[in-house]
Amino acid sequence: MGTPVNVPVRASPVKIAMARPTAAVSIYLAGRKPIMSENSLGSAMAALDQTFKSFLGRAAASSPLICCLFGHGQPLLFAEPMPREPLPAVGQPIDQNFAEIVREATLLNPAVHDGAIMASIDPNRLCKVTGWSYRLFPPSGASQAPPNRGSAFNSCLAMSSVDGVVSIYLVSGSAGWRFEKGRIQAL
Repeated sequence: MGTPVNVPVRASPVKIAMARPTAAVSIYLAGRKPIMSENSLGSAMAALDQTFKSFLGRAAASSPLICCLFGHGQPLLFAEPMPREPLPAVGQPIDQNFAEIVREATLLNPAVHDGAIMASIDPNRLCKVTGWSYRLFPPSGASQAPPNRGSAFNSCLAMSSVDGVVSIYLVSGSAGWRFEKGRIQAL
């Protein structure tokens, strides 16, 4: 097999790198060939974690930031866009400038804050915005939620178990989480 590709942490945009499968289980999206091993996924997620940590203290608790990362070409199951005029552009990278991209989108249309930002891993393994202001409606009971959490938290947790979803980020006030396959990781 080939040599693993390094995951650039400070590069723009964040790149999800392919690595030679090791003892770690490879991550598959809807029956496709593995796009990354758990080792390279961890490195890429650490870079994305840093991007979303930059929102801590900026995102209002009354208006949380949600970003749903899914596999390129995967159907957006249990998610649909809410009508917005004007609708911000898509295709921007999820990188160290992402806070400015979100700020510009909400200046263009303040209503885009209500709903999830959708982002995909494209064929070049780059994370890019594919949609703004999506409603998430995962199947009930997909994950067991801890008590006393709000609807955004519970929706993110349940949505993280949907096929094709790689992870979901939620930032609310000074708290943030990454959800993956029904697991919760504080930022």
